[in-house]
Amino acid sequence: MQLQTMDVGNLEVVTNPYDLRRDLHTFMDYMISRQVKRTVRGNQLPKADAKRLARLMSMSQVSQAVEQYGYSPWLNKLDDIALNMGWTSYDTEGEYIGYTSQEPSFTDNYIKVNQTKYYDYCESFLQKQEDSLLQKLINSYSACNNEFFTPGLLGRLQPFGKQGCRTGVLPGINFAEIRRFLMHLLGQCPGDVWYSVDSFVRFLEAQHPFFLIPRHPKFAYHGNNNQDRYINFHERKIDDSSHMTISSKDTDGFKRVEGRYVERFLEGLPLMLGYVELAYAEPRPDIYPGLDQIRAFKLNDLFLRVQHKALPDPCVTVEPNFEIQVESQIYPVKTLRKLAPLTDCKRMGTVTTLKLNRKKVAAALAEDDSLDIKAMLKTLSGNEPPQNVGIELDEWAGQADAFILYSGFGLLEWDTKVPEKDRHVVESIDKGIDLVNNPDELFQDLEQAEHVPLLVSHGKGRLRPMPDTACTRFPGKRVAKSPAAKKESVVLKRSTEITLFFPDKQSYEIFRKEMLKAGCVFHPDTNSLGIRYLRCDQKDVDAALNSLKKHYRVKIQDLEK
Repeated sequence: MQLQTMDVGNLEVVTNPYDLRRDLHTFMDYMISRQVKRTVRGNQLPKADAKRLARLMSMSQVSQAVEQYGYSPWLNKLDDIALNMGWTSYDTEGEYIGYTSQEPSFTDNYIKVNQTKYYDYCESFLQKQEDSLLQKLINSYSACNNEFFTPGLLGRLQPFGKQGCRTGVLPGINFAEIRRFLMHLLGQCPGDVWYSVDSFVRFLEAQHPFFLIPRHPKFAYHGNNNQDRYINFHERKIDDSSHMTISSKDTDGFKRVEGRYVERFLEGLPLMLGYVELAYAEPRPDIYPGLDQIRAFKLNDLFLRVQHKALPDPCVTVEPNFEIQVESQIYPVKTLRKLAPLTDCKRMGTVTTLKLNRKKVAAALAEDDSLDIKAMLKTLSGNEPPQNVGIELDEWAGQADAFILYSGFGLLEWDTKVPEKDRHVVESIDKGIDLVNNPDELFQDLEQAEHVPLLVSHGKGRLRPMPDTACTRFPGKRVAKSPAAKKESVVLKRSTEITLFFPDKQSYEIFRKEMLKAGCVFHPDTNSLGIRYLRCDQKDVDAALNSLKKHYRVKIQDLEK
């Protein structure tokens, strides 16, 4: 397909600066984390939820629209996509309450989330994600909801009037096939070139004159069988309310109907998904709906990769400064979901910049001690993380030790079957030892069952020893041994610990990293900037001090007691 190129220097170039896919996943995260009840009238998102969502969107105008009108077309589109993808469900029919109801009501209409289906989508390859999303959008239409009558989400072209849209040729038009056909044609064009819309329309008229409306269309009603193919399409002068009928016999009839559709198609799905750039001229002041307003279009690399099934998965790079670069042509939800709990987001875009956060890493490791962050980074990037990043991650892992404090619980030790304990057991610690709740209530149950239990209550400051007569694995009271007749010789061994205190964070970090490289055992204290070590490790410490001397004039001063 050969199209005419065009200079757009005197035209207004429009791109899509917003990220529909990122906002769609943000929308789903919100729905998963909250229980959202839709409005009784209109079945819309509640204004309170719409306001919260608006603040999370990539489109800044969403907040303004919600504040002014109570809803936003952008949010409504995300809502529709999630419903069509099968990720969410809710009542879309409603019920008419009372004999005088003019519209349905939606009572207790909560949004339900199919997390399994949504997470399966997130885990799939980016090409599969895009194909699935694109096909759902392509298949979403009706006789009255298509490019002719519904403006694009980011569009500015005027629609045809909807009067009579359920009659004539419209109910028989398969808009999904038409959209796929146009996408296929555009996929044959080289990218990054401005093409004339007029030349594209002329090509279609010459080669595919019936791509939109068949030569012999099927009318919705038999009474229309003798009507013109363009029976549904009318235009009018701006200063005149009377409609002018468009006829297929008009020499410019194809341009006035199919040409208008091509313009509105371009600023529909292709613009919304970020596949094209469009060049607009000033609207004609004499005719409605507008014509010849989009003069040129340019296809980008994303569109061509999607069409040719060549969309790559994200490229992840771990930098020595602990930043992680994630390069992807569409929002890499799977990769970012894995990295988000460990990082802070510095910049979002085609190249997303994240930075590892020590506290987040330690918290993630404390929650899941099987988590291997270095292995995960290697899997995502295809390379081992930089050496200094690996060393730091090992140290952060050492700070992730966690314990659980139980308050108001007790330990039950038993050596025979105790059926009364079953409803109180929280966790089995060992054979014959269980963690139980409501220990006082359990003790009463055991007494009533004539098990002769022993209850030992511990104080806040120390544990009480078990009685000497108790049969238990826990220690009892200490019994002083009789003095031995002959004293034996003992040898006491002593080790000396030394603490070095550093005047600033920078010198502290240099020395600490050198100690880590040497494999020396030491105890850092970030609060006092002190490093404590055994005197027997002085040789390794001296080597680390020599490295520090490359940056500072080092003098060690002993502290007086």
